[in-house]
Amino acid sequence: MTDDLPNTAPPTAPKKARNGMGVPLWLVIAGIIGLLIFFSKENEAFPSASLDLKLSRPEILKLSQQWCRRVGYDPQGNIESTVFNWDDTAKKFLEFEFGSARANELMRTEMPIWYWRSRFCRELQNEEARIYLSPAGKLIGLSRKLQNDHAIASVSHGEAQNLARQFIENEALVSLKDYNLTNDSKENLASRVDHSFTWERSL
Repeated sequence: MTDDLPNTAPPTAPKKARNGMGVPLWLVIAGIIGLLIFFSKENEAFPSASLDLKLSRPEILKLSQQWCRRVGYDPQGNIESTVFNWDDTAKKFLEFEFGSARANELMRTEMPIWYWRSRFCRELQNEEARIYLSPAGKLIGLSRKLQNDHAIASVSHGEAQNLARQFIENEALVSLKDYNLTNDSKENLASRVDHSFTWERSL
């Protein structure tokens, strides 16, 4: 004896739109929109957007050696190193003060935080030279360390200021027209007088 049961199928869930790979269509669309937003906002979100490496390390090293000679330091036969680096403190300050978009623009043009640093020194000697160049090869910093007893003919503080200004404007090619002298000092050493000057400009 058999019972006649109705021929019914189990309920099925409503079908959702999917692509050929089985991924929901809405997820694909959301991913595309996310990529478009990422590429449109990349320059604002990432400080690396301000980085443009125009010169290779050997080219930077050659330029650094030329700057050494221009300030009276012979790099021939020196221990030398050239590394790429950035000023993290300046980067954080600019991003905090101006936001990512404006900070990246400043880092691309007026305040390059990315730089090459070349160091030249001789074994068992304290004297050394350090050259800081932008990725495009522009001088953004230079220091030459001397022995404390290294003798140099001293000049007046006013003459030293004029020499410093001439070097910045004529050699480093930075106009000080819109800059203000915020600090100047001198240090009397045994065999010379060292002078220091700081110019600043509001952004």
